[in-house]
Amino acid sequence: MIQIQNRLVAALAAAITLVALGFAPAAAGAKQTSLDHRIFETFKNVDGRTSAHEQNVTECLTSAPLGHIEVFS
Repeated sequence: MIQIQNRLVAALAAAITLVALGFAPAAAGAKQTSLDHRIFETFKNVDGRTSAHEQNVTECLTSAPLGHIEVFS
């Protein structure tokens, strides 16, 4: 009777392990997708700030007389 219980416990543990390992790749894929989205959003924000800066510089260069351009730091 004890041998049957030990085998059932071992079989149950093996089944639980296999199920847990089956879900691990899906969880990793979800994390990677989330990370990819965050990286994409960050680059989009940087691109927007770069475009705004380029527009500001262009406006400063076109509105200031030659030789009188102020540099802000």
